[in-house]
Amino acid sequence: MDFRIGQRATFSKKLTPRDIRTLQEISGHKHLDLPNPVTRSPFGMTLPHGAFTLGVISAALGTELPGPGTVDMSHTIRFLSPACDEDTVTARLEITAIQKDKGLITLKVDCANQHGEKIAEGEATVFHEGVREQQEPAREWRAGLHGRHDGAGGLSIQP
Repeated sequence: MDFRIGQRATFSKKLTPRDIRTLQEISGHKHLDLPNPVTRSPFGMTLPHGAFTLGVISAALGTELPGPGTVDMSHTIRFLSPACDEDTVTARLEITAIQKDKGLITLKVDCANQHGEKIAEGEATVFHEGVREQQEPAREWRAGLHGRHDGAGGLSIQP
């Protein structure tokens, strides 16, 4: 696999009331102490746990860029506004650094809703074995030099 700085990918997922209930059941976290996870919050909308947005980011990393085989190492995410029920959350990724010797990729991450409003931003660092397998391009050692055989087994190099 070839990874390069500036490489980008996106992944989208629509948030449903079922997703909110499932996340609460899995995590045990009853967000905003709502007795029913699809009950409206004091903000006039259902506010899912921020883990949903993190899940969309994780899905983007694991399916799109770098893709299958990705292991999350760290995330630094700032939530700017909530994702609401029935929102479509799109995670956008961009590679900002590659450490081939360690197999690490650092990516800029941001998420937006279906209206293009940014709801989260940050950075993720992941491990992917494919980074270690990338080979440096062969360097042209003869660049700018011209050789001529002198007929006696020697080679004359001239710039």
